[in-house]
Amino acid sequence: MLLMGWGRHNFMGDLFIFKLISGQPGDLWSYCSHVGIVMFSICLHEYGHAAMAFKLGDDTAAREGHLSLNPLIQMKSGALFFLFIVGLAWGMVPVDPSVLRRHKYGEVLVASAGPAMNLILFLVSGIAVTILTLTGIETEYVTKLLWQVSWLNAALFLLNMLPIPNLDGWHIYEHWVPSMRGIDPAMASQIAFYAILAILVTPLGDFIWSGASGMVVGLVNGCVQFSGLFG
Repeated sequence: MLLMGWGRHNFMGDLFIFKLISGQPGDLWSYCSHVGIVMFSICLHEYGHAAMAFKLGDDTAAREGHLSLNPLIQMKSGALFFLFIVGLAWGMVPVDPSVLRRHKYGEVLVASAGPAMNLILFLVSGIAVTILTLTGIETEYVTKLLWQVSWLNAALFLLNMLPIPNLDGWHIYEHWVPSMRGIDPAMASQIAFYAILAILVTPLGDFIWSGASGMVVGLVNGCVQFSGLFG
């Protein structure tokens, strides 16, 4: 079983690499921050899968070096190339469900561990934005960076929880919907390809990106209102 984490930048209209060569300081900062955040977030996502699988008795990923944050292991050169050029990336972790303890829920726990890492990053960075804002010690770039970390990880969480073959959501939901397991692998691959393509190049993706923005705004506003109870 391969578990995959996806990240996508929100200005795919132009080649992402143009941000690096535009010569504009803001574009250079945007390029570097996006690459760094997506790379770290996906590596942590895949580490979550590997660590949970290892805890449940499957050392397949551990033996292949996935208990690390090394992007060359977690993402491979092909994904890194796409990240640098178009802002799109993915990761993969091998899992052997047959050796997992707690076999009834083992696959669900392993599949959930990756998105859980993105959810944690979303929460921690969003709360950090609130703290810096309330204390008045925020700086433009630090606040912007933390906001971007929160937004991108919210998007990664939402995207990976979709019921699309090969994404984590599919592996989670198929536990309760047995008919999902009976889909022909070739058909599943086609469904996954066209579904991801539709999300990336059509307005369907806007639901993910706007949903992620709503999550960050909701978190920050909620934290501000909560802090007001003690002000």
